Order: sequence, then structure tokens, then C-alpha cells
Amino acid sequence: MVQINICEAEHDLLALIKFLENNVNNEIILEHNGDPVAKIIPFKDKPIKNKTSFLGAGKGQYKIPSENELERMDMSYLL
Repeated sequence: MVQINICEAEHDLLALIKFLENNVNNEIILEHNGDPVAKIIPFKDKPIKNKTSFLGAGKGQYKIPSENELERMDMSYLL
């Protein structure tokens, strides 16, 4: 656990974030006038770096019936 004053953290934010990236079992306590006011903790599960679109994610998993198949289906239960 690292304790740091908010003013110092403001100037060293990038360094603090890098510290947490390398020390995932650690946390940073932000203090104001010597009193703890906030805690910065790292994500345990790394976020997905390659954010791809979800469009097409279900491709090939669903079958759209043809017009002939639709005509043969009994859809009276929908009415």
C-alpha cells in the first residue's frame, strides 16, 4: 500500500498508474491534510486491448427461413 498526498499524486499520476500496472496486488491511498480520502486500485482482469466490433459476432449461428419454409410453418400460435 502506497500513501500519497493528492497534490503530489496530481503531478505524478502517470507514474502512479504505471506503478499499479506492474504491481497489481498493490493500491494507492490518496490523502488530503494527512487523512485518507480515496483509494486507487488496479483492475484484476485486464481489459480487452483489441476492441473489435460485435457486428457479425453471431454469423452462422442463426438460420433465417426461406419464404417456402415460412409458408409451411404453423404460426397460428403467434396470433
